[in-house]
Amino acid sequence: MSEYADCHWSSRDGLRLHYRDYPGRADRPTLICLPGLTRNARDFQVLAARLAGEWRVICPDMRGRGDSAYAKDSSTYNPFQYVDDVNHLLDEAGVDRYVAIGTSLGGLMTMILAMNAPERIAGAVLNDVGPWLEPEGLKRITGYVGQGRSFPTWMHAARALEESQGIAHPGFGIVDWLDMAKRLMTLSSNGRIVFDYDMKIAEPLARSDPATQPDLWPGVENLAGKPLLLLRGALSDLLSAETFAQMAARLPGADAITVPGVGHTPLLAEPEAVAALDRLLARVGTTGGASLASFAPSFQLSRRRQGIARGATDQRLRQGRGAHDRIGPARCAGRGQRDRCAHDGILSAGFPRAGRPSHAGSPAAAGARDARFRSGADL
Repeated sequence: MSEYADCHWSSRDGLRLHYRDYPGRADRPTLICLPGLTRNARDFQVLAARLAGEWRVICPDMRGRGDSAYAKDSSTYNPFQYVDDVNHLLDEAGVDRYVAIGTSLGGLMTMILAMNAPERIAGAVLNDVGPWLEPEGLKRITGYVGQGRSFPTWMHAARALEESQGIAHPGFGIVDWLDMAKRLMTLSSNGRIVFDYDMKIAEPLARSDPATQPDLWPGVENLAGKPLLLLRGALSDLLSAETFAQMAARLPGADAITVPGVGHTPLLAEPEAVAALDRLLARVGTTGGASLASFAPSFQLSRRRQGIARGATDQRLRQGRGAHDRIGPARCAGRGQRDRCAHDGILSAGFPRAGRPSHAGSPAAAGARDARFRSGADL
């Protein structure tokens, strides 16, 4: 099923944000597909079309991407703000429990969601991302994000992608690069083809230090015991084999799959990824569709803890709250009736910091940083 509704929701700071809503069974958790740094809802269109009908699939454009509005303040282009936006979306769309499918930045968001309200997560996919990202891979990404290039034809756009990202997909032909270009780019008002994101998403990334990263191991560990799929591209320069092995060791029962011949990131269309995702969803089945009413005490406790953890950052985000403080039903339009808004850093200042996996993984260090995160001391 490829039909979907174009819907919109409001962020806490008043941005009009867009998502695709593919219909599916009500007795199963919703699949929410969280894209990478420069990606958008179109990145999951093949996956969504394959799974819709059996599963409700929601594919958001994060702020500054696709059909979602640009942020006025570029500092809000950070994972914590994206998670806040997603929580508003889940509430507006009436989603109690969900399976998070997170690619790259979307996987970081999944870990943060798991730190705050793990009982809402019925299962998860972490696609070529972990709690430690290799600095060399981050440097490669910062080398092409936010350049603001434009192209006269789709063929020129495809060749530019091949030049910058060919290391990740050495088996791609020109048709594959054209497909990717049409997912990542759009036709601008002056007739040239441009990347479908706000170039200012690169600013927080440029200010971050790849050597000191947010400590997201607590989020990884909060996924333990759930149906979980860990994917790594065999050629990935962002998620090392060492970090991937540590994640698998801390998550007994997780399906850890290395996708051959692919770097950062697997497209979730490779045979190995498709088969692994089907296994994950078979484990989730109908058992994950229970209403949160059955989890009410722990859910309310988690909500209180989540509010505490936001601390000073939450107070800052509340500035300017007004009409958008009370959220109404999600606004949806049929396919083809979209009202286009303005167009589409991995790391964020203000998170607890972690060193390399061998250091960040020590129980004492992780426990101390987890406590600081939950208290809001570093947010």
